[in-house]
Amino acid sequence: HVIRVDLMHHALSNKGPSRHENGKHYLYQSSRCRASLDCPKCALAVGSDVIQSTIIEQLINAHLVIADLSDHNPNVLFELGIRIARELPVALVKAEGTGRIFDVDNMMRVLPYSPNLWPTTVKADIPKMRDHIKATWDNRTTARTYMQILTGRIKSAAPLSPDA
Repeated sequence: HVIRVDLMHHALSNKGPSRHENGKHYLYQSSRCRASLDCPKCALAVGSDVIQSTIIEQLINAHLVIADLSDHNPNVLFELGIRIARELPVALVKAEGTGRIFDVDNMMRVLPYSPNLWPTTVKADIPKMRDHIKATWDNRTTARTYMQILTGRIKSAAPLSPDA
């Protein structure tokens, strides 16, 4: 399954998305459907569990994560770091005009989309995002990961451990 880390916090904290977030959600949902990937909504947490543990569990167990870097949200960057360290697939996107993030924009493919989220711009962005998400999924076992590039490893024998 696929999750989006920038909307996960809204879903798990019962804080509703803004009108702008609804537009982003439509863009991602449409792109994901056209890439033929399952993207379940995050279940609202009940009880008094620790929200962060639910987020991390979903983050680690997701087959693919779509991370929107538009807001330079520290939580999204932290969660991106977890996916990178565990060598799990992540599709990176950001609104056009968003400032660069050192060592992310310089080494990883980040798909820009129109920040306007008008029906015409969303319609134009859906095929590009679909292709970006699908390519991320299709290349998950053949492309070198960020950690492999940084450490010079060719293939990861096993997920990284703290002792490695």
